[in-house]
Amino acid sequence: TFSFTIDFDQPIPMRTALDASVPIFRSPTSSRIPAAIHSAWLLGLSAKNIMLAEVNLPDQNTLSGSTLMDSASPKTNSDASLSGFRVQVVLLETEGTSVDCVLRTAVVPVRAFEARPADPESETELRITTEGTQIRMERFQMKEITLCF
Repeated sequence: TFSFTIDFDQPIPMRTALDASVPIFRSPTSSRIPAAIHSAWLLGLSAKNIMLAEVNLPDQNTLSGSTLMDSASPKTNSDASLSGFRVQVVLLETEGTSVDCVLRTAVVPVRAFEARPADPESETELRITTEGTQIRMERFQMKEITLCF
């Protein structure tokens, strides 16, 4: 058996190609699902030309671009958000178009920042609104974003 997809004049062909070639991931939950809810999501992107290339749950004792915090070191306000749960995502712009993207999460993060692989010590804070984390993506750019909850 086989299947094929023919698609013409799509403004974002990468999204269509992925939809056709990658099956939807389904994970059953307990039998106690509320009757009014038929599906849910954890991460969403507002721009169709941005692809979620990778999701990581880093070792919660260390953080890319941040130093290891020991219990004896004083905690500042920015350090407090590092003690919670973290998720790292890698985003990729696929169509050669700069765009402002909103990374939506089921729970609003306390802090979000971009780590630069060339300079692991530098971090750029990202703006968080009630809608989600605001991210500017340039043409064919890849970014590693860390969300702190």
